[in-house]
Amino acid sequence: MEIVFKICGQEVDPGKVKNPLTAAVLSRKAHATQKVLGPLKCSEHGGYPVVIFAGRNVENLTCKVGGCCNSFVQGITRRIQFML
Repeated sequence: MEIVFKICGQEVDPGKVKNPLTAAVLSRKAHATQKVLGPLKCSEHGGYPVVIFAGRNVENLTCKVGGCCNSFVQGITRRIQFML
């Protein structure tokens, strides 16, 4: 699984963020996403999910999911909605 954070269009690594509060929020989102989606992969194609959190700042992140096919993305979206 790939989890990506983008703030103001720039990709951000939670482990390299200087602000400790921002780093904690991003790390918590990454951990929660991994917990909810676990080792999930597409049963038809074997692909893994891509989860992108993006926004102008850490307080306004939206979540987009991607994957190898629409049915896989729909399944991921249903599972992750409960987390958000």
